[in-house]
Amino acid sequence: MPPQGRKEPFENYAQVKEHIASIIERVKLPQDNRKFMPPVNKKPALTEAEVAVLVKWQEQGMQE
Repeated sequence: MPPQGRKEPFENYAQVKEHIASIIERVKLPQDNRKFMPPVNKKPALTEAEVAVLVKWQEQGMQE
């Protein structure tokens, strides 16, 4: 089981690359959605600019 009870581990590039679509989907959810990432009261939500960086990185092939 991943640390801290997470469903997917996001601890390195390969894990993030494998799950990027899910990550982007979850950071775009309303904060009151239970699947929203990061969990409420754990860390601040990503800004629109930060989400845009993830989307652009995915679109450009996710260079390491």
